[in-house]
Amino acid sequence: MTTQVPQLLMVWNPLVEPRTVKVHVDLLQARASSADRYVWWGRIYAGSAKMDKATLRKKWKHVLDLEKQARKESRSLVLFATDYQSLHALRVERVKLGPGLPEDSDLHVPDYYLEEDRRVALWFKVRDVRAVTHYQLRTLEYFREMMGPVKDSFSLGSRLPYDPYAAFKYAYPIIVDGPSERHLFDPAELARRSSSANGFADLKETVFPPDLQTILDALAGRLDFLWDDLRDNTRIFLACAQLVEQRYRSLNDFDFSAALCEVAKAVETEMIDGLLSRIFRLPDEIVDNEIIREYRPARKRPRSMGSAAAILRDLGGMGSLSSELSALAALCDPGGEWMSWLGSFRKLRNEALHNELIGLDRYQSVWEDVFARNRSVGLVPVVRARQEVEAFLRA
Repeated sequence: MTTQVPQLLMVWNPLVEPRTVKVHVDLLQARASSADRYVWWGRIYAGSAKMDKATLRKKWKHVLDLEKQARKESRSLVLFATDYQSLHALRVERVKLGPGLPEDSDLHVPDYYLEEDRRVALWFKVRDVRAVTHYQLRTLEYFREMMGPVKDSFSLGSRLPYDPYAAFKYAYPIIVDGPSERHLFDPAELARRSSSANGFADLKETVFPPDLQTILDALAGRLDFLWDDLRDNTRIFLACAQLVEQRYRSLNDFDFSAALCEVAKAVETEMIDGLLSRIFRLPDEIVDNEIIREYRPARKRPRSMGSAAAILRDLGGMGSLSSELSALAALCDPGGEWMSWLGSFRKLRNEALHNELIGLDRYQSVWEDVFARNRSVGLVPVVRARQEVEAFLRA
């Protein structure tokens, strides 16, 4: 039986960066020497409390104490990182308090941490990354059956089983009982898997499940009228949705809520990071609008599909967009077909988030709507409006 020792578990949010594992692994792979081969993984903080070191030290004292204990026992700490679908083990050499960047951030910190409104509470110096599982059911089983009950590090007052839907109750990272670093990052096992890899991060299966690339290739053909115009993050969300559909479509009464939410993330990404990021660059005489002015100077990012929809609806209500932005005007029209579709789509997404059962037929119907090729609903009008704004900015 594998020896269990105190380790850490942390959740990462794919809405912030769906390629979180990949961008960290890419930096590890770019480092040639063992001394230079590490990447900083940040625990992003979105709370309202101040971010001075004294506050952070008090809030995450259990993390610092565990790191101290691991050093005393001459072992590396393991940080399990999950988005509730995949589960990865990170071999951690050091923990550093935020909010400032590590001293070597120029070479060892992924770019998305450097955005203006990003706040990082904890930094983990990671030497290697290994995929434990890429599949949601196995991820949940791993903690329920192998990790045992969560050692509560917040204020629940009792030991509760691992429960992703109670995530708000936990001050992540939390302490769990997990396999040791020596077991998870066994050099002999790595050698059996590859004769050339310098770490588990070099293995192809670390980033994505083997069948995800196959799905990406298939989607590129199926959505050839749009695929090249989508953002990389969008493609990953859509591939994950299709992965769920392909794996579970033969199961009677399976709930495809998770797959629908992946599709919703794709729409949200194209609305916010695609279209709105370009709209915020338009000159004042084109979008002389209070909401637009609020976002432009700070380069702030709307946080949700709802806030993005409100900005677009407000923009459409102005009625003063240039005739060269007709696709954008149609998209933003508060009484238009696309805005009506978005309202229905958001309602369904919210129902899926709150335990509404989404059957296969309903999920596939949503997919067809999102990728309607010759209608003024779905994702195509968003991409076309973005391209129109890009052309306007270049003129």
